[in-house]
Amino acid sequence: MTDNIAPESKRPWYLKKTWVYVMILVLYPIGLINVLIHWNYWQYEERRRYMGVLIILGSLWLINFLSDRFSWPILPIVLIILLVVGSLQLLRK
Repeated sequence: MTDNIAPESKRPWYLKKTWVYVMILVLYPIGLINVLIHWNYWQYEERRRYMGVLIILGSLWLINFLSDRFSWPILPIVLIILLVVGSLQLLRK
């Protein structure tokens, strides 16, 4: 698989870091699709950053659609899982 990694200044506007974060924060589904479609345009560290933001915001975005009865017990569980997974990733390095 070939990587189409280009410097930040030569990328199209929708692949620049600022616009990717804006799409993820404001229009989560569109940002998710953008990151998944253009996965090979970024280096490994950029991919990890985008996926970390997508996972955290995705869990919060999904909690929005749950009823109030389920949302508050799930929030601490999701945060604990994210902390454990993140710390395991740091320990692997």
